[in-house]
Amino acid sequence: MYGVNPGALAAEGETRVAAYVEFRETLMKVLFDLATAAEDFYAFRASGKKFFEETSESSIQEREAARAAVKAGKVTIKGMRRETAEQPRRIEITQKKTSTAKDNATDPHVTVAA
Repeated sequence: MYGVNPGALAAEGETRVAAYVEFRETLMKVLFDLATAAEDFYAFRASGKKFFEETSESSIQEREAARAAVKAGKVTIKGMRRETAEQPRRIEITQKKTSTAKDNATDPHVTVAA
């Protein structure tokens, strides 16, 4: 599986928020799997960053075709703002000193800025 930059990790939903929540839940599952397989936090952080930065050539082509369709006005999504430039992607993986069971749950009520 390729990562996020852009990669094969994708999600869909009836609304933007539903798609974002599904994407976030899928990403968290991948990160939990990476954490389980890692020897320690530093190995997890390295594998998480590597996954995030992995690129799929076919995903780049799909993304560029989709961006061209939006720019040409062929695709509109109600409430979706148009960006004039590429938005930077980043991931930050930090070690928590204390945690509880609820820290492992994904948040089903994510607010997406419109």
